[in-house]
Amino acid sequence: MNAVRRQCGLVVFLLLAGTVASGRRSAEGAPAFELEEVPGFGVGGAHLCPCTNEAADDVTYPAFSSGKPRCGQLTVDMTFGDPQSGALYHFAIDESGGTGAGYDRLYIDLNRDGDLSGERALTPLHDVPEGALLTRSWIEQQVCFDYVTFSSVGDANEMFSTETMPRLTVSDKGYAMLWFVATKARRGRITIGVRHFDVVMSNGYPMGTRWDRPETSLELRSRHNASSLPRGILSDRLMAMHKIDGTYWCLSTTPTGGRLFVAPYDGDFGILRMGSSWGLGGKRGFAGTLMARDKAVIVGDDARLEPVRSCRIPVGDYTPAMAAVYQGPLLLDVSENYHADGKLRQRDAPLAYALKVRKDKPCVLNFSRKAEVLFALPARGTRLKPGEELIVNAVLVDPRLDIMIRGLRRKSSAAHDMLSPGAAILMAVVLGAPLVIWLFAGGARRRYRFVPILSISGLVVLAGLAAALQIMTEKMNAGTGDLRAYHDKLTPQVIVCRSDGEIVAGGGMPFG
Repeated sequence: MNAVRRQCGLVVFLLLAGTVASGRRSAEGAPAFELEEVPGFGVGGAHLCPCTNEAADDVTYPAFSSGKPRCGQLTVDMTFGDPQSGALYHFAIDESGGTGAGYDRLYIDLNRDGDLSGERALTPLHDVPEGALLTRSWIEQQVCFDYVTFSSVGDANEMFSTETMPRLTVSDKGYAMLWFVATKARRGRITIGVRHFDVVMSNGYPMGTRWDRPETSLELRSRHNASSLPRGILSDRLMAMHKIDGTYWCLSTTPTGGRLFVAPYDGDFGILRMGSSWGLGGKRGFAGTLMARDKAVIVGDDARLEPVRSCRIPVGDYTPAMAAVYQGPLLLDVSENYHADGKLRQRDAPLAYALKVRKDKPCVLNFSRKAEVLFALPARGTRLKPGEELIVNAVLVDPRLDIMIRGLRRKSSAAHDMLSPGAAILMAVVLGAPLVIWLFAGGARRRYRFVPILSISGLVVLAGLAAALQIMTEKMNAGTGDLRAYHDKLTPQVIVCRSDGEIVAGGGMPFG
């Protein structure tokens, strides 16, 4: 009996040791892996804010010493797909020594009352942390300002905050950008299923005051080359659901970022499939990232994201964050819609998640409605003075899916190249001549009854040759997602006319 007890005790000890080695269990039963705090410089990204020369209408600014102050705004705790979310902070940058002396004063509206005149000016750091400076050839001036902390209050009145270092860069062409770099990051080692990863969690774009936001940056680095994960837009975020060995895994953390939880997805699944291409031959499928409000799913076979015609994914309302859609001889690059002054929705409105994936019926991805052109610039009501330059930006959208078409390419195969207009006319004459001779032979038609066989034989030979060339082309592009075959870019041609029909400008307008 004592021997049995000793053996049972050894088994329990080994189980406990294994649990400690792989991570403690949270209250919900998911493994919890400890993350250590490390400096954030050079580890993660930053929240980038463009600076302009135009002041905001509803903001009061301090008395500037520079004749060219820079202004901008930062949104903290913004949610993907909802530009109106989060807390908006206006800022301004001044040159205390006058115009051209160099920017060295930063004002941030920390109390968000629209008045920068009463804010304390942040000055450049004397001791810049290691890794805080950028080494780019285009930077003409770079300034690291004193640290600033952004805070928020939780539902239970608890306080959350993140410390940042504002970094100003001015390019050799005069473009100014203010980077808010979080001073702290998290690092650790985790296990997902049977695979092991080094993890780095950082606070980049959009900047947040707490770590448990879906938008938090989370980089997984495999400790074994064989454990590579598919890479796509949002695959480096906490919201990404990683598919490993046929199982989707969910990652989450605490508001302070001290622990990372790993759990398999145990909810319902639905089917998303590609719709009919309506007569378009060739490849059909899609690959990329589908985004919901609280998760992102990478779609495509293996790490190269080969396109699929259908896939089984967690239920939810999705929109393509970035995806490639194969429609026969066409390849469409699509993403979430641009926030334009168009007919679909007003500027800065939340995204419309039009792909409804449900458990009871499949969701079909197709382009059944005609695409529409919306103008992002100029804004409605824009007036120009004589001699001023007018910038026009247009986007092509699908009104039903509420997505933007960022690129359109056409497949150029050997069979397609062979059927150029000149070659097609020549082949039609050669193959059709015997048949025409037989039709106009009149009474001698019986004598030449075998002549049409020449046309039929030629058509059979031509079809076989075209099929062989198509097979050879597909084999040459195997393993590359067939992207090399879609190299003919289709660029829209835009014409600007006056109200009376007079054309004043025109040319190609690239997608994007």
